[in-house]
Amino acid sequence: MFPRLKSILVTRTLAQVTALAALGVLSGCGQRGPLFLPPDSTGQASLPQTLRPGGSPATAPTSTTSPPASAPAPVRAP
Repeated sequence: MFPRLKSILVTRTLAQVTALAALGVLSGCGQRGPLFLPPDSTGQASLPQTLRPGGSPATAPTSTTSPPASAPAPVRAP
């Protein structure tokens, strides 16, 4: 067999196998069936209520201290 023809056949076969493998992997992703909206969640706990039962959701801590207005700029060492 001709070396160039063999190289082309190997390359083409490898490309086809790679494409089929990628198609197989991608077809296995996701949820099957039609998309739908979940039913109304009245009466169900939200994530903050689940994590902290009996309390209100945690809020981000606020900083009461601030740097002085006349703070010197940082100096870079040479």
